[in-house]
Amino acid sequence: MKNQPLIDLPTSTFEKLSTSVSFLTISCTFIYLVMIWNQIPETIPVHFNLNGEADRYGGKWSIIALPVISLLIWVTFTMLEKYPHAHNYIVTINTQNAEAQYKNSKLMLSVLKLIIILDFSYLTWSSIQIGLDHQSGLGVWQMLITLAGTLGVIMIFLIRSIRLK
Repeated sequence: MKNQPLIDLPTSTFEKLSTSVSFLTISCTFIYLVMIWNQIPETIPVHFNLNGEADRYGGKWSIIALPVISLLIWVTFTMLEKYPHAHNYIVTINTQNAEAQYKNSKLMLSVLKLIIILDFSYLTWSSIQIGLDHQSGLGVWQMLITLAGTLGVIMIFLIRSIRLK
């Protein structure tokens, strides 16, 4: 068991906003699915290659997977944000740096949660649009934004963690 200090940190305004926006996004995605369900074709794209082209198709019900995964990510990350003393860190945590490291870790989870939820919601919408022939693919930019956004956030917060040492 880790021997990291327990500190009761208040949730920042940004973390509250991020949690609310990400939950609202998931809710809107489910509402959109309900509203458009009868128009969704029986076969839709469920996977895309690095060029943003659909390379695997699935049944209509497979579109539910991303919003459900989004909800699971939202619940998991929201819970993890409450226990920063249990997170893994690349620096040794002590009483002098614990508060700064914990705030950094909570903020990273909050930003990642928001980016992943927004991305998954966009992918859900795009899959439906492609299935309806309103869009031809995601395009290279969407794939680059997805990778750069997720990996970029992780790198930024890891660098911050080292600097907060």
